[in-house]
This record gives sequence, C-alpha cells and structure tokens, in this order.
Amino acid sequence: MVSNKYLIQVIYNSDGQMMDCEYVRQRGMVQQFRTRFYSEFSQALARNFTSPFNGLAGRTTHRHSLVSDHDFEQYIEHDIVTPEMVELQYNVYEFPAGVPATHQTIDAFGMRNLTYVPLEVQTDIPSDLQELLNFRELKQRCNVRHMQLKQIAKGLQSSDPEHQRIANENLQRHKRAVSDWFLSPNTKWCGKGHSASVYHQLGGASRADMCCRKHDHCKIMIPAMGTMWELFNFRPFTISHCSCDSRQRRDLSSMLRVPGTKWCGKGWSARNYVEMGGYSKADRCCRQHDLSCPFWILGFETKYNLFNWRVNTLMHCGCDERFRTCLKMADSSDANLVGKLFFNIVQMKCFVLKPETVCVKRTWWNKCEKKIRRKRAHLRDNRKF
Repeated sequence: MVSNKYLIQVIYNSDGQMMDCEYVRQRGMVQQFRTRFYSEFSQALARNFTSPFNGLAGRTTHRHSLVSDHDFEQYIEHDIVTPEMVELQYNVYEFPAGVPATHQTIDAFGMRNLTYVPLEVQTDIPSDLQELLNFRELKQRCNVRHMQLKQIAKGLQSSDPEHQRIANENLQRHKRAVSDWFLSPNTKWCGKGHSASVYHQLGGASRADMCCRKHDHCKIMIPAMGTMWELFNFRPFTISHCSCDSRQRRDLSSMLRVPGTKWCGKGWSARNYVEMGGYSKADRCCRQHDLSCPFWILGFETKYNLFNWRVNTLMHCGCDERFRTCLKMADSSDANLVGKLFFNIVQMKCFVLKPETVCVKRTWWNKCEKKIRRKRAHLRDNRKF
C-alpha cells in the first residue's frame, strides 16, 4: 500500500495474521514506486484489448501474421513449433489506433482478457479490504510486530534460561507460520512441515494429503542440514529413504503439474509421446521443452562448472526462449498461464555456455603444461512473459 509519503509492505500467513512488515518513508523511493506502478498499469491496460476501461474494446482490429512465412518454416524445422500449429501464425490481431508505439511489442499479446477495476472512492473498496487499507492502523501493527521480533532476538541472547525458553517458543511459532508458505494449497501435509493439529486432520485435497502424511512419517530420513549414517544433507529439505519416496512420487508430481496438462510441470503423466491433456496447445510446448533441450542442470547439481542451488532444473537460455516463443505463438489462456508461472515465478534464470581455457596439468614450478578448452555455464535472466 502506498500514499504520497509512505510505502508499506505487509506479509500475512494463511490465518490472516501479520508475519512481517516494512514501511518506507524516503519520498524518492515512494515516488519511484508510484511512477513505475502507473507506467506498468497503463502499459497493461493498453495491451488488454478486451478491457472495458481502456476505450479500445469497441474499435476494429485486423488479423495479421506475427512472423513471416519463412520464419515460421524455420520454427517448424528447428522444432520450436509443430506443423499442427500453423493456424496460430495468423491468430494475432493488430493494435487498434491510439495505442502508443512504446506499447506495441510482441509481449503485449499475453496481456489480454484481464479485468481492471479502479477504486476511485471509498465506497468502491470491497468490505473485506477495508481493514487492510487503513494505513495508520497498519503502521501501528507493524511497529508492534517489529517490537515482538526484537524481544525474541533479545530473549535468545539472554543469560536467563526462562527468557531463552520463552523466546525460543515464540521463534518456533514464527517458523511454523513461515512453513505455511511452503504448503501446497488446500493441503495440511504436502510441503515443508505440516499445519495439522492432529494426525487425522486433512486438507481439502484429502487423497494427496494422505500420501504426504504417510511420507512425512517415514522412519528412515535425514533432516535438513543434518548428518545421519555418515551422510550430510546440505539441502534445505529432508531426504527420505527411496522406498518412502517411491510411494508418493506419483501423487506429488500431479500436484506440481499445471491442471489440465500432462507435460507442464514437474515431470509428466502422459503414457506415451502423443498423449496430451485438455490444454493441448500449452502441452505441446511443454513436451518440446522437456524432451528436446540438450543442455540442463538438475536441482542441487553441479554441471558446466555451475552449481544449481534451486529445487527446479536450470535450462539453457536457447531452450527457454524456444519454449517462450512456442507459448506466445499459441496465444491461448492456458499458454499464457503456463508462461506467466514459468517465466515470472518459477524459472526466472537460465544459463548460456561459453568456452574457456583451463590448465589441467602443471609443472613443479607451477607452469602450465597442458591446457584444454571446456564449456562454462553463465547465469542469465529470462525475459518476462
């Protein structure tokens, strides 16, 4: 929430309680945020041809080709798109008159079918948001929360055992609230820790929750940053025995997959190469991205002299760009959803390979005796969808 003088950011847990907050009083930073927000809002509004608020919904638009025939043939030849997607080449509309040239980019076609509701007067604000937009009250609650966190830090450093015990209990309560972020929606057991108060309590996705609950009670496991059986687990999550993982892999993979698809997400559920989900256009792009990329780095794996500390696989920028182009060419609601999830949230990084010369053998006087050329990975930012 931002005003003329202040900018406040608040993080709530699943129960609606304030976990953390921050407010900025530097007018330069506040003004910079406001300027950027209005700029992005006007761009999104101009790119949304279906919005009743942009004044362009009733104007005539004309179909045109997003790429030339030659470029489209190149896309097919290099497996960026499939021949069945030829109708998508002309499934694009020109910008209506009145849209600034700065807004007429290829990325604009992912902004359609969005609804913008301006809140101009107090009565326009929904009742459930009234309390959340009281700046003075939010600031007071933020100060109280900061004092509580300072008390926890002070108690942990205290020499009094009783103060340490109380501070540690408050800290564990705060950690449990943080763990709610990593729980899959509509579940109480699928994610980091669990939010169930008793063993028999399940979320709305009860079948998946049963599998996760059973997996959480695996007797053979190594906790995060812990050592057992002479193996140190450097990961931020628990490692379970392979027999425990095999029981729940199928259920969790489906939870991490975009609904209506068989290829978009963690792994795939298709029984063969030609099987598709309901969102077939997005599924074709995901299938091509999963199976045809020659360069990748798995989560927590070192490859091409680069360590991938992420949970998800890191892909070559060429593969991600080909995936992005395929989704843009599809220009459907499901393709836009997959593109925004992948490029704006999950996979914001990719890598490129550059050759380098390294010494593999040195003499006694540290002079290089043998050199080789090898590929080294360099991180890059993926373009926003």
